[in-house]
Amino acid sequence: MQKIPMNPLEAYISYWKNTFNMSGRARRKEYWWSVLFNSLITVLISCLLEALHVKGTANYAVTMILAVIFLVPDFSVTVRRFHDNGLSGKWAVPMFALTLIAIFFPDFGESELNKGVTNDYINNTIVVSSILLFITLLGYFIFMIFTMMKEGEQGTNQYGDDPKHSR
Repeated sequence: MQKIPMNPLEAYISYWKNTFNMSGRARRKEYWWSVLFNSLITVLISCLLEALHVKGTANYAVTMILAVIFLVPDFSVTVRRFHDNGLSGKWAVPMFALTLIAIFFPDFGESELNKGVTNDYINNTIVVSSILLFITLLGYFIFMIFTMMKEGEQGTNQYGDDPKHSR
């Protein structure tokens, strides 16, 4: 089979065209070019807002609006990227649950629960729980990066045709 080339613009267009497509497979190019372009768009808009002296809550609100705009296509391409590696798209759910928590509860880590607590048992429980959560998230993040960078399965798998060799 002959490999079908995909340039960065084609990859980004495919990312947007497949916004609501949770089936099939996505190439690494489609995933990583969308990560790069979305990051650049967010940084450029944030810098523009800073240059216009829009600071604080307004700048944060615009960044969160962009995160919400990118949320569904990001979820979709991540599901399809997992499919390309022969894995269930359900593996994408924890990442997006954490993203939603970060968007809607930005001060989640600065909980009132641990302020002014004098009980050492409660303080230690909070510290140990935080460390375990961090280790779990770090492990999941490493798994995500590895999976998103890994070449997809060659040929057809249970999720569809190889996107590198068919369109």
